[in-house]
Amino acid sequence: MPTMNAPPLLSAQVVPSEGHLDVQELQNALGAAGFSTGLYFAGSFSITAHPELFMRYFGVRQSQLHPGDQRSLAIPDHSGLELSLNALAPELRAKIKGVLFTKPPDFGPSNP
Repeated sequence: MPTMNAPPLLSAQVVPSEGHLDVQELQNALGAAGFSTGLYFAGSFSITAHPELFMRYFGVRQSQLHPGDQRSLAIPDHSGLELSLNALAPELRAKIKGVLFTKPPDFGPSNP
């Protein structure tokens, strides 16, 4: 059971580039980087990790991270819920269409 002091986890959806059929290759590459990966379903799969890994891997600055606000990981010139792929190796970047955060629900413990 998670403790109240456990660091928060973030989860995002990875959408492979059109025509890239080897989703397992992407899951393996992101898993090797430290992300937990979910099953591929409906054109995407999830990655989950501590915010620090998202910041390091996607080149996001600490000042852009605000607890509880997943949108703060996004790059300002992109959609508010999409990560920039600029920090990724070109070979990997070519295989990913986007990495997106789902808007948090309007209800629940994070939004009373």
